[in-house]
Amino acid sequence: MNVCDFPNSYFTWCIDLDEKRSATSTHIPPHPMNIARVPIEARCRITNADGQTTDYTLGGNCKTAKEGVERDIFVLPNGDFNPIYSSEEEFLIIKYFQKIDLHIEHEIKKGAAQPERQSGKVADAWTWHRLDLAMTEGREVSVKEIVDAVINRQQLVVQTEFDTPAGQHVWLEYPAKTINANDKVPYYQVDTGRAHRTGPVVMLVLAPGYRIVRSPSVCLNMRIFSSGVCLSFV
Repeated sequence: MNVCDFPNSYFTWCIDLDEKRSATSTHIPPHPMNIARVPIEARCRITNADGQTTDYTLGGNCKTAKEGVERDIFVLPNGDFNPIYSSEEEFLIIKYFQKIDLHIEHEIKKGAAQPERQSGKVADAWTWHRLDLAMTEGREVSVKEIVDAVINRQQLVVQTEFDTPAGQHVWLEYPAKTINANDKVPYYQVDTGRAHRTGPVVMLVLAPGYRIVRSPSVCLNMRIFSSGVCLSFV
């Protein structure tokens, strides 16, 4: 089973104003070109009732800042944003602040505020872009092995699957950055979620140091993975 090695997966894009304008630029940069790389925080695959599938990739959190300047790096009021990239060659940038009704001035479009939700075609946003997903293989493991992975400082990733009332099937994959475990009364619990004590089926390890575990859930299929180990629960 292929799983994503999140610590080694990135989304990279380039804005080169010598070649083309960028629909996402909000300030006048000191240099015409900038290359940005963010880690991958999550993956999502949505399959419609007709079988059509679209993949979405969530990039890591970034501060609203100016690139390549010597001072006054952070724009005020300061916010955070996450880029989202789709297999349909579309993008979504989500900005958020510590409270509502805060806005950042748009330097290029005088008198306008930077959009908190901006979407469009990738070709209009970046000169070039690249999605680098590091993949590996794994097998299912027991609850005890999940607990051991927590104790032994192994990075964990979760897969979740569910169906929507509209007939769409949703598949998610993301790091389990916080997880609870107990080696006296063996169970694990991803923050947040219900505790799992039952033993899953074990599958063959196909890549050194990576395993997958499955466990029952009330309404969702969940899987967990780790660096050194890849786990997965259902």
